[in-house]
Amino acid sequence: MLPKSVVESAKQAQLNTLKSASAHKLPLLLSKLPHGVGGTRVAQHRWKGVSDEDTFWTVTRCKLRGGGHGSVYGRLTWKGKTVSKQPDELIRGASKYNWRFIEQH
Repeated sequence: MLPKSVVESAKQAQLNTLKSASAHKLPLLLSKLPHGVGGTRVAQHRWKGVSDEDTFWTVTRCKLRGGGHGSVYGRLTWKGKTVSKQPDELIRGASKYNWRFIEQH
């Protein structure tokens, strides 16, 4: 059995890799988080031209299946305004587009 510090540093290294410039499908990205997904802010990689501070999805829940697939639900904030009609709507394109984490301040 590995010491707890080695396991924790491996988890942190994996999380740092996911935060890098490379993008991933959203269910795969969320499956690698060491904690719950509620409140995690994400954005499509192709939204790079739009400000990260005011355009993002806030993940509320997800149903993950094996192999990095699953359904992800959340609220969309676009240019500072919440535009989701429901507090918990399906994020379309979660497995189609590349996604990245948004740093929360």
